[in-house]
Amino acid sequence: NFFICGTWNAGIVDCLADDIQHSKETMPGAIYDVFLERRSKFFVAEADRLIDQMITDVHKGETKPLISASSMKEAGIARKNSLMKKAYVHESKKLFIQNLKRDGGDVELYVINGEIEGSKFSDYGGIVFEMFYRVDLSLFG
Repeated sequence: NFFICGTWNAGIVDCLADDIQHSKETMPGAIYDVFLERRSKFFVAEADRLIDQMITDVHKGETKPLISASSMKEAGIARKNSLMKKAYVHESKKLFIQNLKRDGGDVELYVINGEIEGSKFSDYGGIVFEMFYRVDLSLFG
């Protein structure tokens, strides 16, 4: 997560690698906003990767998922039964995020801020989570 800030020579800015971003901002708040934007893009890419893995499992005929992006109900079941290992959640799911934080620290929680349109993460409802082991959550429901 590397970026340069402030006024720089155009020759330097034009030859920056794709993974290095430039911001003309120099105020700490604005620089932090650039960081948050880049972090959210990275988290969306990671969430999309998990969804791709989930789709691959479905195509293989796996009946007990390791990754789920189906509903908030299943996410709540996984959370309440301590099955959830990692979760990528859009900031709009405020109650779920609040409950995860209240429960304590055994779930890796990644809150994605800002726009998610055009991603698989958005298409699947703004939540994807990985469990500790393969399980049919409908058995707990």
